[in-house]
Amino acid sequence: MRWRRGPKKGRRLHGGACRSSMLPRSLVCRFCTSSNASDGPMFESDSEGRRRLQYNADGWSTWIWEPQGIASGPFECNYVVAGPRDGQPVVLVHGFGASSYHWRYQIPDLAARGFRVYALCLLGFGWSPRTVVNYSGELWGTQINAFICQVVQSPAVLVGNSIGAFSSLLAASLDAKWCCGLVLLNAAGRFEERQEGVEPSKQQLGDVVAQAAEQSQPGPVQWFLSQIQRTLATGAFVTTKMRIGPILEWVYVNDAQVDEDLVTSIRMPAEHPDALDAFTQVIQAGRRTERTVFDALDSIPVDIPILLLWGMQDPWMRPVRAAAIRAECAQRGLQCDYVELDDGHCPQDDVP
Repeated sequence: MRWRRGPKKGRRLHGGACRSSMLPRSLVCRFCTSSNASDGPMFESDSEGRRRLQYNADGWSTWIWEPQGIASGPFECNYVVAGPRDGQPVVLVHGFGASSYHWRYQIPDLAARGFRVYALCLLGFGWSPRTVVNYSGELWGTQINAFICQVVQSPAVLVGNSIGAFSSLLAASLDAKWCCGLVLLNAAGRFEERQEGVEPSKQQLGDVVAQAAEQSQPGPVQWFLSQIQRTLATGAFVTTKMRIGPILEWVYVNDAQVDEDLVTSIRMPAEHPDALDAFTQVIQAGRRTERTVFDALDSIPVDIPILLLWGMQDPWMRPVRAAAIRAECAQRGLQCDYVELDDGHCPQDDVP
């Protein structure tokens, strides 16, 4: 597979700002400066002698993202970086509820192979801020592009799992110059309408209430709807936090991988005082996301190769979704290689 080359390292547009006419004006990054990225995260060996990232309760490097149009910014986002500075950049993007630590095995392995590897915590997850904003796939896609623009400063191979795969696809569709290849693992996203025999998802009560609250004028009605929304979200939040281990074991094939560090890396952010408020908004991201998987594929240049990796034992993202993506790629003339894995929803950590 040949990876697409993009603009030279350090390229700047419009007088220094990383902008694109394809990006929503309210979300483009305002500044293009990198901040205190540091090398040398600590690695360790697991019980089977495999190298992996050592868990760090304080996180790793930080980057200040100041998107336009979001008053609650700027945001001090967390990421891991390893590998030689002149290596091909690879950006790893986690799934729902996870963090950069979910790539604990790939970070040292890719670094040892000569890649410059980055693992970013999306806004609202991991060691990045739990902030109240209108989350959407487009927001996370814009964050990824801003991160590549400001920190990586060179086109990168984007590797994502679940919503991280969808967000990576959206990032490439919003501004393709920062992407030279896509690796999608059990991608989430909206594309049920293109799957044979699968009906589009119906709106849940929480989605209906949240949408009504957003569309209401400020006042007693909006306040009342917001309280209902928060109550519904609280139930889901508490239940999920109490069942992190069992949920992971359900979507993993190899239960032994669900160890204390992995569970802690997911539970720790949920203990933050603002975690519930952020969760209330994060779970609305799917409803707010305007683009489907296929809308995003429409904007992917044919010279960006796609590698689709699919854990066939995934109880959430069934193989029919992979078949739909492959069919749509073929219709558009996109190069899409496909590999089936005997894993669950998170192949990168299930059987690394």
